[in-house]
Amino acid sequence: MPSKITIDGVTFTGNNIQIRGNGQVYVDGVLQQGTLNGVVEVRVVEGILGSLRSDAAVTCGEVRGDVTAGTEVNVSGGVFGNIQAGMDVRCRDVTGNVSAGMDVECGNVGGDATAGMGVRRR
Repeated sequence: MPSKITIDGVTFTGNNIQIRGNGQVYVDGVLQQGTLNGVVEVRVVEGILGSLRSDAAVTCGEVRGDVTAGTEVNVSGGVFGNIQAGMDVRCRDVTGNVSAGMDVECGNVGGDATAGMGVRRR
């Protein structure tokens, strides 16, 4: 069942979101109209997001797949997959691996947790 996701006030329906550095949004592999600027906020309105990939920072709720961000990842719910960020990761429990260029602050991790500066468990 597809999720309803709001990105900067625009609602999309799908499971897999990709936000590229030029502000283009892809939902389930399909380019959407318009572009995003500045800080981008992703909210899951209904359902659970399958995966999220962004060249910039990511802030989201529960994800049933992988989360990848160019800078930082902040997840208020659990992640049932892996997280990778260029800088920092802040999250609850993760079933897979967590990797960050600088710092990781998280709950339980089912796989490995690695960071350039340090890993702190909540």
